[in-house]
Amino acid sequence: MVHVLRRNVGVTILLFNNRIYGLTKGQYSPTSELGKVTKSTPMGSADRPVNPLAFALGCGATFVARTVDRNIQHMESMLKRAAAHKGTAFLEILQNCNVYNDLAWNVVYDKESKLQHELRLEHGKPLLFGAPDDKKAMIMDGVVPKVVSARDVPESALWVHDEKSRSLRAGLPGADRRSLRDRRPDLRGSPAGPGATRDLRARTRGHREALDVRGYVEDLARGGASPPILIGGRLDGPLRCLPPN
Repeated sequence: MVHVLRRNVGVTILLFNNRIYGLTKGQYSPTSELGKVTKSTPMGSADRPVNPLAFALGCGATFVARTVDRNIQHMESMLKRAAAHKGTAFLEILQNCNVYNDLAWNVVYDKESKLQHELRLEHGKPLLFGAPDDKKAMIMDGVVPKVVSARDVPESALWVHDEKSRSLRAGLPGADRRSLRDRRPDLRGSPAGPGATRDLRARTRGHREALDVRGYVEDLARGGASPPILIGGRLDGPLRCLPPN
């Protein structure tokens, strides 16, 4: 999957995340919670869960999105966008397993808790969530994402979602389920973010073309300088450099 994502091959990947291995009768999975008790982890899982969105973004995927199985209208929209994307599309679907991990995503199923924990990602709109009379907002405190009361910050300070951004930071809202400073997912903190995290246009590679490594590298080189490398908290390289479309 790593190579499919980074080479932007024209396929659509649907990751059904029920946080358990249901087809093999209930063993813990790479996305299971820390401490999850299952048949294969009777003392609780000692592994931190994999973050599918962060994984896809880190591989350079050009379309990354999330949806919830019980929101049929939103899921249909995301499936259509993923299928229409030119290149590799990665869609995580938060799914229930009523036999071995029932209500694993109940926090975004229940109407009341959904208001407090679901942040809908929409291109060009600020990151807001919560009850109408108590809206929360995502802002950047320096380089650290932070949840604040929307009424306490000016509109200019709100973090506006940009699914066309190549920054890994663009996928952080809701990618983890606790404080963004804590890598252990926990929906009791930061909100879950259904919607498209990233949707870019980039050069795609077919199966035959994937073998033409030299031609691909030469084509990318015509786009200009290399992307910046973060060294010691500084940007070493140009501030903006995108591969050719």
